[in-house]
Amino acid sequence: MKIAESLKRFRLQFGYTQSEVADKIGVMQQMYYKYEAGKNIPSAEVIVKIAAAFNVSADYLLGLSDIPSNSTGEEVFKAAMEFTQIVNQAINRPSINRPSVHTP
Repeated sequence: MKIAESLKRFRLQFGYTQSEVADKIGVMQQMYYKYEAGKNIPSAEVIVKIAAAFNVSADYLLGLSDIPSNSTGEEVFKAAMEFTQIVNQAINRPSINRPSVHTP
């Protein structure tokens, strides 16, 4: 499926007007119309914004994946951030059991 077809299908599925989607992704309504009509191809940045507006992965929007949800990627990202925070806290927090070092 072409991206133009995906854009129209998602927009109708969510019940948005072209103007509403254009506002959500920060482009003029005329530009969004051209995306849906297949006259212009959205940039990678715009594709990411469109995917976020429809809560799908960019791969799904582009027809590269059959998995619509982008939540898996978000969950992995959140878990990685939490892990990083825990590790940073452990590194920066002095240990209670750390033996004191006396220098003569």
